[in-house]
Amino acid sequence: MSTFKKIITLKSYWKSVLGLSVAFIVVYNLIMAAFDGFSFTALITKATEEPLRFLIANVLSGLLYGMIIAYFQFSKKLKEQQRILKEKEEENL
Repeated sequence: MSTFKKIITLKSYWKSVLGLSVAFIVVYNLIMAAFDGFSFTALITKATEEPLRFLIANVLSGLLYGMIIAYFQFSKKLKEQQRILKEKEEENL
């Protein structure tokens, strides 16, 4: 099984994606509000004028960010585990 398939089939990967996505959306919207002088009314106005666009843009950007970051985190962890197993096998020889 490829590394990609191993990672995306893990339940913990998707939990991590969800957490990172939500965090990204919150931070992104706080930064956007900061550019407007922390006027949350501007953010709310954008959300109410074009709610579908606002929702899709936030969800897609958050999901994309979460999937990329979580993938690299899990990939690094998997490679480390494989390296440790390989070292243990070499010690047993």
